[in-house]
Amino acid sequence: MQRNCTLFAVFIAVLFVTPLQISAQSGRKEAALTARDMRTAEDLFLDADGYIKKKFDEYERNHVPYDKQLEERVYRERRETAVRNAELLSMRTKLAGDDLYYLGLLYGLAEMDTRALDAFRQFLSALPSGEKNEKAQPARLASISIASRMMSFEDAEKFLADYKKAGPLTFEEHIRAEFEIASTYHRANKLERTVTHALEAFNVVKSFQPTTQAEQAQLRQALAVVPQLLSQTYVELGKTDHAVAVLNELRTLALALPSAALYRKALVGLLDMGQLFESIKPIDRKAAPTRFPPELVVKEWIAQAPVRLSELRGQVVLLDFWAHWCGPCIATFPRLSKWQSKYKDRGFVILGVTKYYGEGDGRPMKPAEELNFLNQFRKRHRLPYGFAIADTTDNDSSYDVSSFPSAFLLDRKGIVRFITIGGSATEGAALEKMIQELLDEK
Repeated sequence: MQRNCTLFAVFIAVLFVTPLQISAQSGRKEAALTARDMRTAEDLFLDADGYIKKKFDEYERNHVPYDKQLEERVYRERRETAVRNAELLSMRTKLAGDDLYYLGLLYGLAEMDTRALDAFRQFLSALPSGEKNEKAQPARLASISIASRMMSFEDAEKFLADYKKAGPLTFEEHIRAEFEIASTYHRANKLERTVTHALEAFNVVKSFQPTTQAEQAQLRQALAVVPQLLSQTYVELGKTDHAVAVLNELRTLALALPSAALYRKALVGLLDMGQLFESIKPIDRKAAPTRFPPELVVKEWIAQAPVRLSELRGQVVLLDFWAHWCGPCIATFPRLSKWQSKYKDRGFVILGVTKYYGEGDGRPMKPAEELNFLNQFRKRHRLPYGFAIADTTDNDSSYDVSSFPSAFLLDRKGIVRFITIGGSATEGAALEKMIQELLDEK
């Protein structure tokens, strides 16, 4: 009971004491508090910010089993720690500079948005004109999030404008800021303003050129949400043609990455808008990407000499991602076999891309045994093309494959021009039509 009373007192103190301007009568309390705790503003923030990790590390060391109520308690205690530390810091006289920045962060952790915004505003307004401060941009980003959450649109827009003016803009932060404001406008049913920021975010996404796997992952994450919000808002505004154009752009970007998951998201979005599958045309040759897809990572080959995709340029190549336990994959084998036999003399090649799963026929298998199993599997299904077998998930990750079967069709230049997700007859017919078109291309 004493602990609850103490906590209640802390909340009352925080609610009724102005955080940055302390009255004279609080001086004695400030002196008592600071005498007990003279940690820096940064240390007070790190104490609260690191509370969750510290507690979970402790529970892991002590083999404490996961419990939802325990997790909720830890997050509550982190919030209480932030409230307490924010009070300690706010009672110090002459707060300035970084102290205000960390006070804003503490109020943010304490979920006291108005006070967090006030602290960040004071921190930013006190910065000397033209002087670079490494904490200024994080403060503006935090303020954008808080103002968006509060639906304080004027504040959010101002902080965003200041953020963009100050630079430099990182891709992830710029996207997050635009998307947060767009999402808030959407919740408020301010659709035109939603489009303004969602479109800006989409333009940033389209201009981004990832050079690392981490940046590739950031791009995919952004493409998973930004076009969806933009196209949905266009539909709500009655601008269906605009929505269709956005999702077709997403299909093009998915080919370039490449990404089976994003291509599927775009396709589902088009179908949800009433587009017929047969009416969804392949990406035009002029709009097709020019980036080469990742090379396959292969541990073992079956019925196929080791080969790199770059060595297959000049031929039309179908990469069929499949798994031996996947029924829909097996259902596609007859048409794949037919295509390989029908078009091989015109320069058509199929590679069955799979991996070791550590099992087969319903029992565990080591790689050597599974390799033999896959060899026999191919013969049993009379497949006239070879397998590329990986011992990692690298290929699935590189091509963003999350379901089987997924197929990528490469033109004679080695560029991904078409993706199918699933094994339906309709998709099969569309894929064969595209195979014929690419074989006819000069």
